[in-house]
Amino acid sequence: MKKFFTKSVWSTAILLSCFIHTSWGQTTSISGVVKDGGNGETLAGVNIVVKGRIIGTITDGDGAFSFSVNSAPPMTISASFIGFISQEIEITDANTSGLDITLEEQSFLGQEVVVSASRVEESILESPVSIEKMDILAIQNTASDDYYKAIANLKGVDVSASSINFQIINARGFNSTGNTRFVQLIDGMDTQAPALNFPIGSLNGPTSLDIESIELIPGAASALYGPNAFNGILLMNSKSPFDYQGVSATAKVSMNHIGDSDLNTEEAGEIGPGSAQMMNEFAVRYAKAFNNKFAFKVNLSYSQAEDWYGTDLRDRNASQIPAGLTVNPGANLVHAFGDEVSTNLALVGLAAGISGLPSTVVSRTPYLEQDLVDYGAKNFKVNTALHYRLTDKLELSYGLNYGSGTTVYTGAQRYSLSNFNISSHKLELKADNFFVRAYTTIEDSGDSYIADLAGVLINDSWKSNSQWFGEYAGAFAGALGAGGTQDVAHAAARAFADTGRLVPGTAGFNTAFDNAKNEVIPAGALFDDKSKFYHAEGMYDFKNQIDFMGLQIGASYKLYDLGSNGTIFADTVGNDITIQELGAFMQASKR
Repeated sequence: MKKFFTKSVWSTAILLSCFIHTSWGQTTSISGVVKDGGNGETLAGVNIVVKGRIIGTITDGDGAFSFSVNSAPPMTISASFIGFISQEIEITDANTSGLDITLEEQSFLGQEVVVSASRVEESILESPVSIEKMDILAIQNTASDDYYKAIANLKGVDVSASSINFQIINARGFNSTGNTRFVQLIDGMDTQAPALNFPIGSLNGPTSLDIESIELIPGAASALYGPNAFNGILLMNSKSPFDYQGVSATAKVSMNHIGDSDLNTEEAGEIGPGSAQMMNEFAVRYAKAFNNKFAFKVNLSYSQAEDWYGTDLRDRNASQIPAGLTVNPGANLVHAFGDEVSTNLALVGLAAGISGLPSTVVSRTPYLEQDLVDYGAKNFKVNTALHYRLTDKLELSYGLNYGSGTTVYTGAQRYSLSNFNISSHKLELKADNFFVRAYTTIEDSGDSYIADLAGVLINDSWKSNSQWFGEYAGAFAGALGAGGTQDVAHAAARAFADTGRLVPGTAGFNTAFDNAKNEVIPAGALFDDKSKFYHAEGMYDFKNQIDFMGLQIGASYKLYDLGSNGTIFADTVGNDITIQELGAFMQASKR
């Protein structure tokens, strides 16, 4: 099947290229200026494109534009700008200069162009499904430290924030910290982490300087985008280096933890309880086009902040406090790790030859999350692309999205994602009526570890679980025999069993913590993941061959190559796990 599909893709690409007809005999030069019809002022950033081709440009700071087309007239150019009614101009002269284009303000909404609903450009009001869209102006005016967080303001969206750098989008009421039912695409590339199988937010997405628009379908889109898109789809579109050229830079400075007293006192010497922390983001973008044939762009971004602290010490087992006790000896606190290890005190007594102990669950003394998680959030991103126009109708491009850093993720457990990185490489051939693309996503877990498991391993390093529970049972029986209440006996037993406990901040604790973080699961808390994801897909629109209806066809092939080395999946040596998905669609429409 895989070999057959590969041959089919190349055959399809060759057939599609046969539909491309280019006239090399003459070059048409077009130039002019675009003005506001209301006040006569020139408009910068107006998008000028040749209908039926991929070639075009944008107006400069003075509203002027100039470009050439490798074919003879007649042809039609379209001028569009947010907030204005689009204009179409017929070009009949091979040397058309001095065009004076006037755009009138748009007095009603609904003229925005979207592609997410039907995979072809159409007005948002003509879309067959409800679409929420953020255009370039809405993105620039986002009242938050990151444009990605503004998606939470769209209708039908709920965002789960595991940390400052990790937000998960949910739609249609299916709220979770890892939404596998939602698809997020960046310039056509699926942003899911291969091993986690859900989108990773904007960890390697476009910077705030390079994002052009965001489209959201808060509903089922499986027919066009695959079986895991029945919860919704998000399309993030970056700026073309042909249309947006030059150098731009931004710096954002803000603060959090103002008046925050949640900081662990054991770390007060480092930061200080209640002290405000800086949040910084720096980004730069450079794009350049040469003769409207070749263009490139480079985006760099770095952000850092002190993440939110996990300070919820509520007991998950509060409803299971035995009668007669005021404190639960088997507590499992939300943001404390190590107390996941528990046992029945009566069973420990039987094993040790101590009779008469109550059937009470006892858990080990935990360490606070603040002692086990790195809250120094960092994110470094590189986004670059190379574009080459083979003809006026055909464009070849290569794109790279890379993200690395440190953050916290909440799933079934708390994960400290330390020095992780994820990269995507894409090669795409497209025209105005088809595209063929192939890309791969590679993730590297770096020094990431499970904080819950780290707490368990540190406890076991200074005193084994069997020894600790044995000492607890003996001390409890002694305190109870001396006439103490069960509350007093449990407190005395815990204090005795905790003799020699490693204290956070000491050399012994740091050594045990380093050992837990550096050893791979199950010996340690480190997970070793280098999974890969491969995807090849194509689509063809028959708009140039069929006039009476709309018809599009497409095909997709996905390959997941899991590489967690047994730390997430059972993909140990000799048991490689690969998953293949093959799909196709056809869409017909009549207006």
